Amino acid sequence: MAKKKVVKRKPIKKVTHVKPKVSRRAAPKKRRISNKVVSPRKRMSIVLKDLIIFLALFIVSFVLYSVSSAQAAVSLFLLLTIIFGFITLAFLLVLLIILFLKLFNK
Repeated sequence: MAKKKVVKRKPIKKVTHVKPKVSRRAAPKKRRISNKVVSPRKRMSIVLKDLIIFLALFIVSFVLYSVSSAQAAVSLFLLLTIIFGFITLAFLLVLLIILFLKLFNK
């Protein structure tokens, strides 16, 4: 009679429930939004500078629209002219609003 081979198995470790380590972090601080008061003179200079820049871009794109002959270039410069024109008008309105507020506050 042949003897059966006995295979020894490794003992199974008992699984214990271990609480995961929790690192305590400081609660996220809310960012404060600073309400800086910008002087009217500085505000006016910012608006004037942006108005001049976009007015120059509007004029350049309009001139290039008038001069160019390729259909793709004409379409591109027409689109740029319209965009820069609307932005220029927006800055012009902001400038007029600042001027009226300055006049009415006196």
